[in-house]
Amino acid sequence: MSYKIHGRWKAGWALDLHTVSSIKNDDGTYTTTRSTIGEALFQLKYRNQVQNVDFLVNELVNFLNTRMVLPYIDVIIATPPSVQRNFQPVYEICHKVDTILPNQLQGVFYPTCDWYLLLCLTTP
Repeated sequence: MSYKIHGRWKAGWALDLHTVSSIKNDDGTYTTTRSTIGEALFQLKYRNQVQNVDFLVNELVNFLNTRMVLPYIDVIIATPPSVQRNFQPVYEICHKVDTILPNQLQGVFYPTCDWYLLLCLTTP
């Protein structure tokens, strides 16, 4: 399931919700239910399940192929990571998507900035 997102761009989508529900247990822990994509992303980022990269890439490419956007995409801009890791999931996903999509792409742009500045951004 996808969700249209609005902002200062022509079109945008989220492939799915990350968390479907999260219920606080009596002991202070949480019982969390995630979407399939949300669980794959969680396992990749926090449990180092790097095999989930291929699943996420396939989901993204399959989704993009259902939209009339590919002729208008020139470059992929990878969101800078908010946490420094030896393995950056977003960078790996962007790189693999770039190798699968049509050859008109100019590649992946990896902006650099201090991650903590991103956490302070607000929507005007």
